[in-house]
Amino acid sequence: MIKIDVIRRHSETKPDAPAVIDGAVTLTWSALGELAGRGATCLSRRLADRDARTGSRDRLVFLSRNRWELPALQAAAATIGLPTVGIDFTLPPEYVAACLDQVRPAVIVASAEFRGLVAKALELTRETDWHPVVKLALDEPGDDAAGWTSWARFVAEEADERDWIKLPFEGLGFTSGTSGAPKLVLRSSSFEARRYADVVEFFGFTESDVYLNCIPLYHASGPGWARVFLTLGAPVVLSPDGDPARLLKLLEQHRVTATLMVPPVLGSLVDYAGDVVRTLPRLNLRTIITGGRHLSPQVVRRTGAAFGDVLHIYYGTTETGVNTLSARGDLSRNPQTCGRPFPGNAIAILDADDRPVPTGTCGRVAVSGYMLADGFATQAAPTVEIGGTTWWVTSDTGRLNEDGELFIASRDTPECARGVDTISLENWLKSVLDVGDLAVVIDNRGTEPRLVVAFTEGAHGSVPSGVVGAAALARLTPIQVQAVEVPAIPYSPTGKLRSGAFLNEITRPAVLTKV
Repeated sequence: MIKIDVIRRHSETKPDAPAVIDGAVTLTWSALGELAGRGATCLSRRLADRDARTGSRDRLVFLSRNRWELPALQAAAATIGLPTVGIDFTLPPEYVAACLDQVRPAVIVASAEFRGLVAKALELTRETDWHPVVKLALDEPGDDAAGWTSWARFVAEEADERDWIKLPFEGLGFTSGTSGAPKLVLRSSSFEARRYADVVEFFGFTESDVYLNCIPLYHASGPGWARVFLTLGAPVVLSPDGDPARLLKLLEQHRVTATLMVPPVLGSLVDYAGDVVRTLPRLNLRTIITGGRHLSPQVVRRTGAAFGDVLHIYYGTTETGVNTLSARGDLSRNPQTCGRPFPGNAIAILDADDRPVPTGTCGRVAVSGYMLADGFATQAAPTVEIGGTTWWVTSDTGRLNEDGELFIASRDTPECARGVDTISLENWLKSVLDVGDLAVVIDNRGTEPRLVVAFTEGAHGSVPSGVVGAAALARLTPIQVQAVEVPAIPYSPTGKLRSGAFLNEITRPAVLTKV
């Protein structure tokens, strides 16, 4: 997040202009600077006075939905160099405990909704030789008996720069944890200044823009994209959830010009927008950015019909940053593209022996560039050296065409099933079957891999599982297939498919066929 010197620069020229908007609460640049300064003072004093025997590290974690206090808190932490990372609040307590053990934070922040989750997770932490110094309650009075400090008390101290500590840079982030506990990603150098310049040049954003943040601030892309607009001096509107009616209202009410939405949220928005199309001419939306999960051609077309040619898709991970980005018009020409390499990035497609494959051949996606992480807290980075260049080898598969565009075939693919183009299969099944939503998952827990097709009821009722399974088999090389209807596809708040939890819940085998 931005530091207080950036906030002060904007506050000098427009102190009463909005910086952060959250429902009925608007933080002006002046108010944001005041809160950031007070927060930096309180954090510095608590960390400086802590007993070394706590075993904690100079790090901050938070569990909260999007709310106005978070940008102020993140700005306070950034001002003194305190590494900050959010934890997915939809994770089970044992996964949250695993996250806390990896971070060992001196500061834990939680809204009332998730204080119980934090308490359970702390009970489950395996590393018993650490405990937090500060537990900050965002939206209710602190409970002194449990050691929680209220937000009001946290920002009650007058800002005093003489007390501010200066910590060396450390970047933290968590992987999505779709199949297990998230892994802590570590960085020892910042790439934000360069990425800011690259993003602004690519899109032409200015301080006259208005940005709607729909993605949780606990995910790296949340504060990452919001930081771009705040650095420019443009206001950021926070959305606490992905409700399409609320999103459309925010787009209209605040004359939003740019937004980032994960594909499931974008899909629900364009479906809803199609029913209220009469309101759309009043929108000022010029840029929609999406990523994190592949986008179906149907959603691409519906987005264009509802909002015009405003859609851009990027490919990237927490570990590698923003790596490809589609230009305006790319998706209209080919709705399955992920665009070309973002400035400062290169994409390679590798075989099982880490050798580059010919153009057009599917293989493992590897990334090189200035945004690569150092590694994980608990395991080595999956990097290889090719021709003197370091490449981060992802768990995704894809191909490059002659123009250098990336096309993803599957995400988080097990080694045993990397020949299956799950994304093309999903797109095709959605185009020929009357289903609501559909996702393809590779299950490698048995003696041989199987493909699970999860789908929801369509507009005209349920489709028999046998029909869905047979359709999938018609497009596949020999593999086991299971098709199962579910009430809803289990997405995380960042749009990721919860494949691990989903596979654990389904009955085996509902429909199982083998060629």
